[in-house]
Amino acid sequence: MENQTPTGLKQLFQSMCPEGPNIIEGIVTNVSPLQVALVNDAKMKLGENSLVVPGCFRDYRIVADIPQAGLEQTPVIVHNALKQGEVVYLLAFKNGKSYYLLDRKGG
Repeated sequence: MENQTPTGLKQLFQSMCPEGPNIIEGIVTNVSPLQVALVNDAKMKLGENSLVVPGCFRDYRIVADIPQAGLEQTPVIVHNALKQGEVVYLLAFKNGKSYYLLDRKGG
């Protein structure tokens, strides 16, 4: 079988984790700077250098229509940043040297 460049998210994740995905839980122990402790190893603290955090886990601005208030094209801040104590799911890759934040537990 030929080596192919990953074209979808599933293929991309599989190429980063050829031995299979390793999804683990972590607890946000600090938000600025971001730090996550692994649930199965509380001594293992992950910092911003080893975490890949999608933009949806940060506060961000959107422009929205709010017809109930008679507002159009109104800037709105979506407060979605991680909070201390939240439990998150992480995908380990690069032999456990990097972690991709997948979701909040129960989120």
